[in-house]
Amino acid sequence: AVPTDDGSYSDALYFQALDGSEPVQLPAEPETEAVWSPDGSSVLLARDGSISVAEADGSNPRDFVGGFSPVWSPDGTRVLVAYDHNQDAIPLLAVVDLEGNEIWSGAIGTGATWSPDGTRIAVDVSYPEPMVQVLDATTGEVLWELPGASQPNWGS
Repeated sequence: AVPTDDGSYSDALYFQALDGSEPVQLPAEPETEAVWSPDGSSVLLARDGSISVAEADGSNPRDFVGGFSPVWSPDGTRVLVAYDHNQDAIPLLAVVDLEGNEIWSGAIGTGATWSPDGTRIAVDVSYPEPMVQVLDATTGEVLWELPGASQPNWGS
């Protein structure tokens, strides 16, 4: 929320530059998830199963891909998205390029996070048993599983 001239608050998403200039409202509804690219030049706007991409200040928005919970790769060349759900209501995952073209899809899980070098993705899997899976970021192939683990994160 951003304060308005009359002292009330506007429930919307805004881009605020650190130079103190006026905030710019992003072309998104209040419940939209905004995820900036690693270099800060673009923003993914996810809402209601649809993801669009815009310049960092919200200009030039365009439809990107269906899905939710987008996560940029460390180099900003790919995006991991969750989409649909399998029969057990577990999100399916896909990696797409910057044009929205699928690189791979079909892994299951939540809480996905890219390795710092962008070669692997750790995923929190709850079915058929709790575990963390580490996937090859290029193919989606499971490289290893850590049974009983949850909430993956990469150390530095």
